[in-house]
Amino acid sequence: GKLNLAYNHKFANGYTVSKSPLNGIADVAKTANTPVYFLNGKIYVQKITASKKKKIILSPETGLTSSPTPSGDGAYKGMQMEAQCLMRYDIGIGTVANISSGFKKYGDCIIIGGVREFTSSTATVTFQFVPLKVYNSVQKENLSKDKKKSAKDRVKAKKDANKIAAEKKRRRSRKK
Repeated sequence: GKLNLAYNHKFANGYTVSKSPLNGIADVAKTANTPVYFLNGKIYVQKITASKKKKIILSPETGLTSSPTPSGDGAYKGMQMEAQCLMRYDIGIGTVANISSGFKKYGDCIIIGGVREFTSSTATVTFQFVPLKVYNSVQKENLSKDKKKSAKDRVKAKKDANKIAAEKKRRRSRKK
């Protein structure tokens, strides 16, 4: 896999992993506003668009078997959708696809998750996607919030360190 954080978060008081290594990696990645995902048995810590250059077309003519339906928890401004298509190995996390159903054109979208399903008679991919502009906007907002929080944490850590240093100085002066 690969490791490429969206920004280098500095832990003012250090960071100690007290859980499984995978959960520790996920916590550090979340702090740096970078998703963690698995692809073909490898772990990736990077923007999901980092390794995808090719854009594909998904429509009823190219194998889309269901009209997109709303899904998700509102993290993408209510724009997360789910659809299904015939098995295509070029569909995966981070794939940019121009999606259109028979009724609506969704434009350039990014695949953010999905499941491959094999039965004795069919092979399909059920996937979740978000319009690329919405995805980029949400990622930018989250990064900005995380950087502001990180800056506040550094200021607090510095104040705490100054308080500790002042307390130590007072204790030393009392001992004399």
